[in-house]
Amino acid sequence: MSNDVLDAAHAIRSERYSESAVVFAAGSLVRGEGTAYSDLDLVVVYSSLAPDNRLMAVTVTKTGSTLETGPPRALFTLKTTSSYEPSPDGQRFLVTAVVSEASPITVILNWKPPTR
Repeated sequence: MSNDVLDAAHAIRSERYSESAVVFAAGSLVRGEGTAYSDLDLVVVYSSLAPDNRLMAVTVTKTGSTLETGPPRALFTLKTTSSYEPSPDGQRFLVTAVVSEASPITVILNWKPPTR
């Protein structure tokens, strides 16, 4: 990954996402596979979710020395009890969530089968 990518990520965080907990650079530029037409993918992580519990993504395009951001798009919605962590490459999230409530278990002590 070039210093240009890191510099752009730092500049975007400072200018637009200064309240974020961390910003991950991801995508083809980070993998060293970028072309002149590649955009810079950033994963912006806040210490808490937005009120509607959606994780959002924004595409960042560098044209010369100008950085342009696309419209935010929802990646997915988390339950309020969910926690999440982005993968080191910024391509996936590990989400912990309760899928369903536990079924009750009935335990019978000293049970004897009926005699026949």
